[in-house]
Amino acid sequence: MPLERKAFETQADSLSATGLTVARGGRLVFKGVDFSIGAGDALIVKGPNGAGKSTLIRTVAGLVPVLSGTMTLSVAGKPVDRPDVGIHLAYVGLQDGTKPTMTAEETLLFWRSVHGHVPDAAIITSALDRFGLSRRSALQTRYFSTGQKRRLALARLIAVPAPVWLLDEPTVGLDTDAVAALEDCLAAHRERGGLTILATHTPIGLTGSPLTVDLADHQPDAETALAALTGEDLAEDAS
Repeated sequence: MPLERKAFETQADSLSATGLTVARGGRLVFKGVDFSIGAGDALIVKGPNGAGKSTLIRTVAGLVPVLSGTMTLSVAGKPVDRPDVGIHLAYVGLQDGTKPTMTAEETLLFWRSVHGHVPDAAIITSALDRFGLSRRSALQTRYFSTGQKRRLALARLIAVPAPVWLLDEPTVGLDTDAVAALEDCLAAHRERGGLTILATHTPIGLTGSPLTVDLADHQPDAETALAALTGEDLAEDAS
């Protein structure tokens, strides 16, 4: 079933970061990350285990605070205030966002309501069909396999449209057909002007020439890490 290619109600023009530095658990995770993507672009976040790929995705999603640096999302020609960035984002992290007692259909309806969308049976059906879950729409997710839960998480991208997709290891647990479905969704998203940032260890087919940021190039040395964290502690003490 071809994925419907409709324009977004609000178009994201660009998403950029300058000098992005993040610390978690008393450890400087990465420093000085810069990137800039525009409509239709994709950014692949690379790096070894522990380099901060998931942290960077969560930081862009507004789930992790920034130690220093700036991020800017521009929508319809205007920068978006940081507290309002989330309404323009679709985030699929390592947790699948399912509740065992809810069916697949109920799960997608729930996420639509959370993001302020009215119920729409046609969109829910399309989202489930895209990832091969139509026959399981009325089944509670407690009976889903790991791969099926992952497909349901990705179906949210269709059920809850947003101009910016943030995907953390989206192919984990997927079979070949599901990966192909995701690649088609990514191509359609970019064709209609959507922006994508994804962290992945495994190859994924992307049209055009995606941009990359390698967090191996942004790991702090011991002196930089100590100075940054000391500054963070001093700032906290002064507040």
